[in-house]
Amino acid sequence: MFNPEPAAMLRTIARLVRPGGSIVFHEPDWNGIRSNPPVPIYDECHKWIVRTFERLGTNPHMGHDLHAAFVRAGLPPPAMALHALIQGPADEVGYAEMIAELAITLAPSMEQVGVIASGQIDPASFGRRMREDVERLGSVVVGRSEIGAWSRAP
Repeated sequence: MFNPEPAAMLRTIARLVRPGGSIVFHEPDWNGIRSNPPVPIYDECHKWIVRTFERLGTNPHMGHDLHAAFVRAGLPPPAMALHALIQGPADEVGYAEMIAELAITLAPSMEQVGVIASGQIDPASFGRRMREDVERLGSVVVGRSEIGAWSRAP
């Protein structure tokens, strides 16, 4: 996600692994994020995070791009699996709070790259407001995916 040349990195790693040894990566993927019924603050927050990552040169869809990176590195196509983070309105999972905390942490970078206006995220209330909206609307929120890919060194 943070490496600008993932295929080159995989090629380097493959040279360090014995033939037949496992090469495994696990990356987030910010595709498929949604809420139903829609929670505007939740949905907008994810858009801000993705735009910020993109403007900073981070790949928010690296999980999805793992397959291509393995193949470009000359490795056998990987097996892959996906796990999505999901929270209902009464769940104790806390994904909405987790994503709000990430947005609070990224707020200075979001402001710096022009994704949000200065002070648009209030650290004292942002997470609480998001959780309250999820509960008030009775929404189920689907967060980023976690994608694993694994293959064997030639």
